[in-house]
Amino acid sequence: MKTPNLQHFPEDESSTPVERTVLNEKQREAMTQSTVRMEIMDAISDISPCSIAELAVELKRTPQSLYYHMDILTDVKLVAQVGTRKSGKRDEALYELASKWFRLVRNDDPIRANALIKMNETVIRLTRKNYRDAFKKNLVQEINGIENIYFRRQRGRLTDKNMKKVHALLNEIGELLEAGKQAKEGNLYSLSFFVSPLEPHQPDIDDPEVTA
Repeated sequence: MKTPNLQHFPEDESSTPVERTVLNEKQREAMTQSTVRMEIMDAISDISPCSIAELAVELKRTPQSLYYHMDILTDVKLVAQVGTRKSGKRDEALYELASKWFRLVRNDDPIRANALIKMNETVIRLTRKNYRDAFKKNLVQEINGIENIYFRRQRGRLTDKNMKKVHALLNEIGELLEAGKQAKEGNLYSLSFFVSPLEPHQPDIDDPEVTA
């Protein structure tokens, strides 16, 4: 997630080290129970610090439809109020994410499998909505000879070395998205990846631990 910068898989050793906040049980529940909350966190990541009124414009929703979810996100400390700003005759609260990077669970956490499955189901629901909306809202276009929408599922085989390359490439794509967000350049996209093993792990033949 870039949702928002949510890590679901073990870190690649070659990736840039960043501090990640590990979510507690209440935070995980808050994120997995509603795709709206995931959308809110995405939007806050893009435009913070922001008010609920600004979030409503960004998400094309009414402010009233966001208050309930914002209360939950602030109660579990996924979102923090960071100040106020004058809006007419009143002050409006400003919010940002409590952390830039979130990690769902630690790799040695016994509930890791269930937590990952629940989060992935939420991401899939949101991905399906984004994909449908792209066509419903006539957002799909050909740009510089390629379409701005993409779908692919492929079954294949990867050596341990190539799996490491896959992680590095995914991290590179994530860095491109993050750089665009920081520079406020380009168009807004949603990008989701899932990698799932289909059989027990077989080490590479040239792995030192295998050949020793």
